[in-house]
Amino acid sequence: MEGDEGYGTILGNGTVMGHMHLQVTHLQEAMHFYESILGFNSMGLYGSSAAFYSAGGYHHHIGLNSWASADGPGAGDDMLGLGQFEIIYPDPLQIKALTESLSMNGLAFEEREQGIQVADPSGNLIKICADPANSVPS
Repeated sequence: MEGDEGYGTILGNGTVMGHMHLQVTHLQEAMHFYESILGFNSMGLYGSSAAFYSAGGYHHHIGLNSWASADGPGAGDDMLGLGQFEIIYPDPLQIKALTESLSMNGLAFEEREQGIQVADPSGNLIKICADPANSVPS
């Protein structure tokens, strides 16, 4: 479509973003997932429609909001938006603990060569892997 040159742009492998904001359909479910399952620290709320999460005390790495997505259908393959993002845990043992937590909570995930892939409650796909600099020798 003319004038839509920016749509569909793919960021190259290795692109690092300082923080990001995700649209979620049910804020409370998303808050539970990012805090209790993935282990991020809550950094605050913005009313009843946004929450902010961090690792290591930064003001926020992940912002969640339902401003344009409350009670909506969630992320889908046929929708414009973020296809997937990656979270890198510093310790490979954290991936094992995460898979156990996901299983105990009845949450589906796929094991991948270098980690796992899971969808948050709104369907945002997340690849989770360990920092290769901290890999455990085989």
